[in-house]
Amino acid sequence: MKDTIQATKAFSKGNVKSNDFGYYIATYSFVKKGRSQKKYVINLGTVMLGTHSYFLGVCKGERFIFLGLNGKVWRIPGKVLKNNVVVPITTDLDALRVWADTISQRLVDILSPKLTNRITKETNRRYNLMVKSLVGKAIEEAAVLGFDRSYTYYAEHTNSRWETVDLVSPRFPTLKHALHVSLMLALPAETAGTLIEIGSLSEFRCPLISKDIAMSIYQQAVQLLSRLCPEWWNNGALTQWEYLGSLDDLLYRQYSNIVINAYTQHIDLPTAAGAVRSDMLASYNRRTIAFEE
Repeated sequence: MKDTIQATKAFSKGNVKSNDFGYYIATYSFVKKGRSQKKYVINLGTVMLGTHSYFLGVCKGERFIFLGLNGKVWRIPGKVLKNNVVVPITTDLDALRVWADTISQRLVDILSPKLTNRITKETNRRYNLMVKSLVGKAIEEAAVLGFDRSYTYYAEHTNSRWETVDLVSPRFPTLKHALHVSLMLALPAETAGTLIEIGSLSEFRCPLISKDIAMSIYQQAVQLLSRLCPEWWNNGALTQWEYLGSLDDLLYRQYSNIVINAYTQHIDLPTAAGAVRSDMLASYNRRTIAFEE
């Protein structure tokens, strides 16, 4: 019998998120000691290997290592964990996250060259310390002005799916994470440029985004957000997001409207996006029959 891996429908359709720890992403059928067995592949989140972000997977009671990308899951031949995987019997999300982070770090150590792994860890540490320092400074400044802000507040209102650890200690930095943090804290352009440069270098593993380009990206994002959310333009890090939702939701709603406008006007997405740059509020506030349906 040949080993087979079948991705779950949820994973194939892209409905499993990176922080859905413990979710099944595939089933693995194999023969062990002459007996056919079938086990679930459990999601451990994502890691950066090379220039791609992959889902990591393991099976309960086994040492196999799986990777997932674009709705497909496969086993890495010749690479196994030192010990069989023990899955904690708990529904506590924090406990599942700690378990997933611990196992995933072992997998990264196995799959990555030692020098690359060491440099990556140092880059991640520098980035995380910088983010934590910037958020802490924003909290202190808010307290002086009589505003109650916390790491949890900024995390939840940057992205409604984030917890504090996603804000100040992501598994690996990305350009998007750095940009969202910069916007949430309304950082000065120089500081934001440095943060985005580090995030993009960690994500792309190549110095494609210089500090000048990073600052340009940030300034474009500032222009967009200032039109979508005038309160943010007026108040910056002291914006009362509890009345607005989250930064990520706000930007995604804008993207959704661009897609709908492209469909209703029979134009391609880049053209629709270009039109929005000169008329951002009109696109954001526009509602179509197709959208309501």
